[in-house]
Amino acid sequence: MVYYLYTSKITFAPLSSRKTNEVANEKKTDVPCVVTSPKSMYRLAKKLELNGLCDLAKAEIKSQISEDNIVEEVFSKFTSRHVEIREMELEFLFKHWDTMKSSAALRSMLLKQLPHTAVLVADIVTH
Repeated sequence: MVYYLYTSKITFAPLSSRKTNEVANEKKTDVPCVVTSPKSMYRLAKKLELNGLCDLAKAEIKSQISEDNIVEEVFSKFTSRHVEIREMELEFLFKHWDTMKSSAALRSMLLKQLPHTAVLVADIVTH
């Protein structure tokens, strides 16, 4: 955070839901700092009202969403706490709905009893 405030540069870590082989194939950055979680930076940027950093973190989260990890991400506690992120991830899920609606991952997640997902499940059902 401090490095970003001084330089306006930040390096984000991969989402934990991404497969390790995806992460290994990514190009390295020349920004000399510790990588940070885009979710953590989004949370902090929201609290501190740093809209530019918030937008960067949101864009990074969006860039890392795929059919392989959307179900895990959209059902996360983080997503349940941030309406903008939930809407963005639901948009991705619905864009890929033909593939995702019959996925084992979605079926498994819908069968779990996760209190923080009530609004999300309602959004999916009413889609």
